[in-house]
Amino acid sequence: MIKTVTELPITESSYPFAEARRRSPLKEKGFVEKEYLFTGTSNVYRTNENGEVEVEFSDAPYTNRMVVRCPEDPTKFSGHVVVEILNASGKFDIERMWIISSRYFLNHGIAYVGITSKPDVFDALKRYDSDRYGAIAWDNPRPEADRLPPLTMPNRMSFVHMDQECGLFWDMLTDTSRLLRSKDEKNPLKDHDVKYVTLTGWSQSSCYAVRYINSFAYRDEVKKDGPIFDGYFNAGQVYSTVVPVNQQEYHKPFDASETVVHHMEQPFIIVQTESELNGFGAGNVPRHNSDVPGNLLRLYEIPGSTHDNKPGLVDYYKNDPKLNDSGIHPSYHGEHEFANDFPYDYPMNAAYDHLFKWIETGAAPRPMPRFELSAGGLARTDAFGNAMGGVRTAFVDVPTCRYIPWSNNISRTGVRSFSPMFGHLEPFSPAMLKELYGDLKSYEAKVREATMIHVEKGYVLKEEAELIIAQAVKDAKERGLN
Repeated sequence: MIKTVTELPITESSYPFAEARRRSPLKEKGFVEKEYLFTGTSNVYRTNENGEVEVEFSDAPYTNRMVVRCPEDPTKFSGHVVVEILNASGKFDIERMWIISSRYFLNHGIAYVGITSKPDVFDALKRYDSDRYGAIAWDNPRPEADRLPPLTMPNRMSFVHMDQECGLFWDMLTDTSRLLRSKDEKNPLKDHDVKYVTLTGWSQSSCYAVRYINSFAYRDEVKKDGPIFDGYFNAGQVYSTVVPVNQQEYHKPFDASETVVHHMEQPFIIVQTESELNGFGAGNVPRHNSDVPGNLLRLYEIPGSTHDNKPGLVDYYKNDPKLNDSGIHPSYHGEHEFANDFPYDYPMNAAYDHLFKWIETGAAPRPMPRFELSAGGLARTDAFGNAMGGVRTAFVDVPTCRYIPWSNNISRTGVRSFSPMFGHLEPFSPAMLKELYGDLKSYEAKVREATMIHVEKGYVLKEEAELIIAQAVKDAKERGLN
């Protein structure tokens, strides 16, 4: 139960962690950004011998944060709210879904709510602004003598302090959705006519969504007033990781069957980059488009993209002295000259558009083509070295570079390692570009032709076609095509 919601003042010296107003055109689009601390109580659950969840500890108190971005004028609000499970994998709150698709949200009057999802990030928040975030806590109700230590195994992403309990999150998520739908005075969107609430997350946060869907969303007490969420949008899910019900259960053996959704009654879209196929287990638990009641799904696979990219991780967070002072330095650690900069915002925005129409009308979008796979289960590549199949864009159909879904990384201590997390690219030479396309004008014509085909197929949005063309031409010019 959420008991209090307190708006935090925003000043020149105290403002939300990695605030959007310094990075996105909120004011120009008529949006406002507000941040809240909310307090309440959550149960901590455990998994019983039948694989179902049951309450282990009742009514544990917590204080958490949420950031809200919405049209200032309620008449400009679309009725859609996107709730993002903020990603904690870097030990700070990463708003990856906002970063990728904020342009679409802003252009369509879609409200955004980001909710801190894991105690791993509390230290970073308090280094960023101790006065603002000092009250955040998810105290562990388990007796100290019974607590198991966190694990650091690759598929067990538990780094939290033992005095905090990540299992408090599930009731927070349920109660947040209920609050946003209500006319309660505590609701930050009480003046907006909320019709649809969609849950979204990237990477580990998608794993959180899978756990929530499988263990909580369809419990009788959760769905008693109707679906707790009207749709789900998972992206960049790591299929080699399972998020447990509580902190203790990180010690349970890994079970790959828990990485997939078992039952889905609402519209559900999954978006995958090449990284999930090449390094994070997607090929081991293949998913399929489905219109079967109880198993609704559309899957989008984006060639050229990797789990992390330069716009979404490095560029968005740079030039923020407060982040730097907090010891947060998102960066590319590859030894290659060019980090992957594939703009997967375009197909992601189209996928969101399809999901919202599906939610509104009940008519599922057309299935999208899948990656073409080699005998080894990896994406086949064309003559340029780019992945074949999937949701196409001009960046791979009229390419000016080769997108490579991995990097050789070098740590601060000089240790080299292979990583499928953040890929790199190899630009074509000016001579090759001239041989392929002649000149910039001819290249633009080819990009325009390809993009119009992609619009017709639903890969990208018509409203973004000119942006795609302009970006592709800009890339070609920077790579030496005149």
